[in-house]
Amino acid sequence: MEIPSPVNLDSTQTPIQEKCPERKCSLYVGMFSASFVKTFGVGIGLAALLLIVGMVSDMSEKSSCNVSVRALHGELTTYQLGSGDETDSQSLVSELARDDADDSIKGIILDIDSPGGYPVAGEEVASTLSRLVKPNVAVIRSMGASAAYWAATGADQIYASKSSDVGSIGVIVTVRKEQNGRRCI
Repeated sequence: MEIPSPVNLDSTQTPIQEKCPERKCSLYVGMFSASFVKTFGVGIGLAALLLIVGMVSDMSEKSSCNVSVRALHGELTTYQLGSGDETDSQSLVSELARDDADDSIKGIILDIDSPGGYPVAGEEVASTLSRLVKPNVAVIRSMGASAAYWAATGADQIYASKSSDVGSIGVIVTVRKEQNGRRCI
C-alpha cells in the first residue's frame, strides 16, 4: 500500500511505502521492549534510592547529633479527648521533659500546625519549653494561633513562613504580684 506523497515532493525523494506488514508488529514489540526497559530501570533506581535512604536513616539513629521533633498539631488540649485531631499538653510536656533528660538528644524542635485550643494547655507547653536546658525551637507551619502560639513563645526561637497564620491571641493572663505586702492583680 502506497502512502500519498506530499505536495512539495522533489525528484530525489520517494514516497514511503509499507513493504512488510510484519514490520508493524516488530515496531510494537520494539516500543514495548523499550518501555519495559525504562520502567524496569526506574524501578531498580527507586529500589536503590529506598535502600540508600534506609541505610542513611539507620546511620542517623546511631549518630551523635540527634534532634527530637515533637508535633503540636490540631487542637491543643490539656488531656487527650479522643477526637483524633488534637495534641494534649499532658503527653507533650512529658515527651519534652524526657527529650531534655536524654543525653543522646542534642536539640528539640516543636513542629506546630494548630489553630489553638485551651489556654492552660498553651501555658503548660510554653512553661516547659522555657525550662528546657537543651536548645529548642518552635516551627510554625500553616498555623500557630491562640494557645498554640502561646505554647511557641516558650521556645528559644520561633520560625514561621511569611504565609503562616501566626498570633491571634484571644486569652487573658492574670499575673499576681505583691506590692507593700498586698496582693495585686
